[in-house]
Amino acid sequence: MTHAVPRPCLVALALTALTSTAFLPSSLAKPTAAQTKRACATAYEETQSLRSDGKLQAARDKAVLCAADACPAVVRGDCTRWLQEIEDSQPTVVFHVTAPDGRETADVRLQIDGKLTHERLDGTALPIDPGEHLLRFEIPGADPIEQRHVIREGEKLRAISVSFAPEPPPSTASGPSSALPDDTTASRGTPGLVWVLGGIGIASLGVGATFGILGITQKSDLEDTCAPRCNDTDVSAVRTKLLAADIGVGVGVVSLGVATVLFLTSGPSAKTDARRPLPVDLALTPLTGGGYAGISGTF
Repeated sequence: MTHAVPRPCLVALALTALTSTAFLPSSLAKPTAAQTKRACATAYEETQSLRSDGKLQAARDKAVLCAADACPAVVRGDCTRWLQEIEDSQPTVVFHVTAPDGRETADVRLQIDGKLTHERLDGTALPIDPGEHLLRFEIPGADPIEQRHVIREGEKLRAISVSFAPEPPPSTASGPSSALPDDTTASRGTPGLVWVLGGIGIASLGVGATFGILGITQKSDLEDTCAPRCNDTDVSAVRTKLLAADIGVGVGVVSLGVATVLFLTSGPSAKTDARRPLPVDLALTPLTGGGYAGISGTF
């Protein structure tokens, strides 16, 4: 049997259906093509500006949006390439946190530049923007620790260690093994002045011997050829060589003598400034019929 529905009832049902459709939540409404295009264009532009500002994490999120299949092909191609470049240059850090009892812990609250980013660390690498950052670590029952770090672009898996364990007290052990030797027990050393004087002495003896041999040889030649009426110039040359020989031998003997005394009487070695000149004065004075050689200094 067929029953006719009154016309007023049909109108009421139609109005009810229209009203229900009009008041559907906007989140369930499918965006139009124009809205999708605008969203892709906005994400496209923001990806570039955020990347230029060094905000790689935010730039990556925008690149993911404009690389979606719903975006135009030309936009999607650029964003896909940018997304890969951003991920390659995005730094990552890994935190190693030691609790007060000395054991490694993950129960750590992390703040980066005053913003809470993690309630707990799980040991995975965390992305972070390049630049200088203030890191704050908090664990229950301990004072927070703050550290400043400069993160470089492209740096991957940088390890940052934080220790809440108390520092060990300074060692108070004493005994023969830990005591430093005092000046009275320091090993004896050879003063540098000994080596200087020894070198001067040996060199002077060599010079004196050379001039002595030359002078004696030339004197013997003059005695055999022209004595006693030899040229004054030749005689003067012989005397000069013999005088130089006397001075050289004298300086050599004095230098070696002083070096020997210093070596035998030197005390414990001490640190000296290598750039300070040694307090030694060497005097060579030719005299008529001989010469004078002297060495003076503070020992």
